[in-house]
Amino acid sequence: MSKSVSLALARVLAHCGGSPAEAAAYSAGAIAEDPSDPEPYEFLAELRREFPGEVAAAVAAPSDLWQFVLDAYVRFLDGDMDSAAGRLGSVIGYRPGVAWASAPWFGDERFLASVTAAGFSDACLNITDYGADLDNDVVREHLRPWLRAINLVCDREPRAEAMARMAILLRLCGRTDESLALCDRADSVERVMLTEVVRAGTWRFLGDRGQAVAAFERALRLDRVCCTDR
Repeated sequence: MSKSVSLALARVLAHCGGSPAEAAAYSAGAIAEDPSDPEPYEFLAELRREFPGEVAAAVAAPSDLWQFVLDAYVRFLDGDMDSAAGRLGSVIGYRPGVAWASAPWFGDERFLASVTAAGFSDACLNITDYGADLDNDVVREHLRPWLRAINLVCDREPRAEAMARMAILLRLCGRTDESLALCDRADSVERVMLTEVVRAGTWRFLGDRGQAVAAFERALRLDRVCCTDR
């Protein structure tokens, strides 16, 4: 079903005695056709103003993809940027062949200035949860806004463990140089075991066993120091 048809059906269902929940579902279909188009989001915001209870019920305890798509935007409207990122990360991980990160709200300054490093790193891991192939040109192109956001979040709130977690996504996207560079940035903030574990995984991914072993050994030393400090 085309984006225009989905939106037309959504408007009919919302305003002609239909179901606001079904209208929300059709608007999610329009988003899937072109996540960068602001019109479906504008319709959703309008629908939520008119039927807040029905829209809230439609995305409560989401299980279907369309519910996660809508809930991400609803969380953004509510100012819950960490949850919005987490929901979108799950959507991307489940269907990485769609340019979900091109959503206008994802590039909004309100989102980029408010999402926390911890919340965004969790969202990055959500993308990796489904075992999808992320190391291809199509997915990398679709993830460009997301990968750009990693740098913005890390510049604004440099947290070593969060940066290491984000570096895992970079590795799985085939951005191994960037993954290692982010680990180096994390080290400049604080030396933590997780960064060395992530770095070791990247070197192993690249086939460099010596570098991987050295990073794992550094991780063990850091773990011993951490245990001693306790």
